[in-house]
Amino acid sequence: MITQIVVPAARVAVDQIVDNRNAVEPLVVTSVEAFGHFGEVTYHIAISRGDCVVYTVELKDGHSLTYTYESEGTK
Repeated sequence: MITQIVVPAARVAVDQIVDNRNAVEPLVVTSVEAFGHFGEVTYHIAISRGDCVVYTVELKDGHSLTYTYESEGTK
């Protein structure tokens, strides 16, 4: 069974697993940097598999990132 969880940008943290469908090398948050500009907070997020950055994303406060998990019984 596939489960998706919506995580607000402000709650994304380093070492969280974003996608576990590749059990050997899941996608993991490896960097979160927040900065403010004129009262608006923006988050730079890097997601990696192993030692390689696969995605980077810039999310504003109030935006979210969707995590995807696969249950053991469906593999």
